Amino acid sequence: MKVEIDVQAAEIIAVQYLKEQYTLLKSELKSRCDGTEDYSIFHNDKEEDIAAIEGMLKSLEDVLSYNMFKGEYTSFILESQKLV
Repeated sequence: MKVEIDVQAAEIIAVQYLKEQYTLLKSELKSRCDGTEDYSIFHNDKEEDIAAIEGMLKSLEDVLSYNMFKGEYTSFILESQKLV
């Protein structure tokens, strides 16, 4: 069975997945900063790990801002700031 989706549907799926990853990583950053979780994601050193997570979040923000409508992007980022 062959399934085809149009470009717009693929973009919607990709943006939704990136938003989920952003939210998850934002939560991981909060846990790493406040010490509720002591495991590392990118580096064993806590400060390096936090810097790497922040860099990844910035990269995701750049990709999302390019692929979302401005109002939708702004609302999403403001909502995600409540996690921290």
